[in-house]
Amino acid sequence: MSLIQKIIALKHKKGLFALADQMVHSGTTFLTGILVGRLLSVGEFGEFSLGLTLVVFSMVLQDNCLATPYTYRFHNIKNGDIEGLRAGALIQSLLLAVFCTILLGAAYFFLPVMQAGGLGNIIFTLALSMPFLFIRETSRRIYFTEFRVVEVLMMDIIVTILQVSLIVAIWYLGVISAANVFAVMALASFVGGLWAFIRHRHEFNFSAVDIKADTVENIRFGKWLLVGSFCHLGSLYIFPWLIYALIGGERAGLFAACYTLVNLINPFILGFNNFYRPKLMKLYANEGLEVMHAEILKLVAVFFPVSLIISGGLALAGGHLVHFVYGEEFVNLGTIIAVIGLSVIPVILNAPLQLGILALNKPQINPKFHSMALASTLCIGVPLVFSYEAMGAAIGFSLSVTVGFLALVYFYMREIKIQRAMVS
Repeated sequence: MSLIQKIIALKHKKGLFALADQMVHSGTTFLTGILVGRLLSVGEFGEFSLGLTLVVFSMVLQDNCLATPYTYRFHNIKNGDIEGLRAGALIQSLLLAVFCTILLGAAYFFLPVMQAGGLGNIIFTLALSMPFLFIRETSRRIYFTEFRVVEVLMMDIIVTILQVSLIVAIWYLGVISAANVFAVMALASFVGGLWAFIRHRHEFNFSAVDIKADTVENIRFGKWLLVGSFCHLGSLYIFPWLIYALIGGERAGLFAACYTLVNLINPFILGFNNFYRPKLMKLYANEGLEVMHAEILKLVAVFFPVSLIISGGLALAGGHLVHFVYGEEFVNLGTIIAVIGLSVIPVILNAPLQLGILALNKPQINPKFHSMALASTLCIGVPLVFSYEAMGAAIGFSLSVTVGFLALVYFYMREIKIQRAMVS
């Protein structure tokens, strides 16, 4: 089978819709970033990008403490109350949102860097926005788990239209700022999430919710994922924050523009995760270890040449691309984006291996390889930033991702050997 045929084969059933939805979801964030970069200053774009890292941290908390445990329980529940499980997920999501609000509020009051420039207004706005952002994300995760991707796509299209329209409106009215853009994002997310809930409100049984039992079960499953993800995000997002603290918002904005363009692969990866996470869990539960492992190896074989093409393209044309997308102030960034682009290869190959770890119900492996990436960042990446500023951050970033990937390969293959020994 040719490479093209293998790629086309990934669209089985609703996989194509999952990828299309993630392109809409991530594309909306990307388009929002372009509007901010072109309508505001480079420094304000840098502060907006730092705000996005906090949104990602919050969504990771939701994903690891709620969405992933929910997915596993949904596909392994025996004669359980699915309606109660959905309702519990929604309630826990709102509680997590309140927790994130408290954390951001505490950071605003106790960390001086959070109050610098326009960043303080962004932090304050995000603290108030978390419940609204979480409502939409919870709806997405619930329906992805049940392979109802068309429902998610419809919701995300509504959010996209509303969000972009409101950003254009506040620009026209002369009240656009990075903080107000986050307020618009929260409002659009709330409308989309509320629309999805009203359409399917009969599928939620709030009387059957056992918050304490659900929370204990989710923490049991998700605690290792959470630790691992915080190590992972810390190993990556420390770079723009460090640049902001050492050099200022403008340099942070230039670095963020390069990083954002490299992250255009995220719609593919997240769409793949949304579809294949429940699929691989179901495959392992119904057909066993070898079938799931063979599927993962096929995915890696397809993704490797794709990652090489993307990385090579960024090396050749990345500098011109960032200038074209963000405008005249974003120049002389070709080398930086080429170095960051090297991370595309391990990032893409990470995806199927990480899902395999989850399908094997071994979330405790997650923090092991992510902690190695964090160690690389702290021991090598941070000193590089102090010595070479943005270029040092680019080198440290790609190195950290590569170290984490190599550790993941080792732990995944070791777990496969252990599982085979147990079966035999």
